[in-house]
Amino acid sequence: MKPKIKKIYFDMDGVLCDFDKRCDELSCWKEDCHKPDWAKMSSIGSEFWSLMEPIPEGMELYNSIKKFADKHNIQVGILSAIHLECGVAGKHSWIKHYLDLPSDLVNIVRNGKMKHRLASPDVLLIDDNENNVSDFIADNGNAIQFDKNNHNIFNDIVDNYEFG
Repeated sequence: MKPKIKKIYFDMDGVLCDFDKRCDELSCWKEDCHKPDWAKMSSIGSEFWSLMEPIPEGMELYNSIKKFADKHNIQVGILSAIHLECGVAGKHSWIKHYLDLPSDLVNIVRNGKMKHRLASPDVLLIDDNENNVSDFIADNGNAIQFDKNNHNIFNDIVDNYEFG
């Protein structure tokens, strides 16, 4: 039996918006390793997040899912992570500009490892992070790993889940 989905969450960084490209543009990688320089991002402020470019494939998937969800009475929201207050503000600005979702459908947690707390059998998470996907599934949720080169994600979702 296919899981029945009532809510679909999208991750932001790496799914809807291009965090890596923004880090490249503003030189926000630590010099000794390919890890984010949170102090530098904090000094840039909310604009680091609010001005991230959308990922076309992620936005196309979001728009397809949103259109489908609206026909099937399914909620579509955001489940993203950032520990900096300026990042929370910047992500909210990005969401308002590109998605205009109501605040009750936007969940921003302090750490990606906390996303699994919103897992339930009727929730689907679309995330690029393999660990977030595994943790969400382990906590009785449903999740699919986003890959911008996989153009079958929408069909995979429609084929493998029930809705409403």
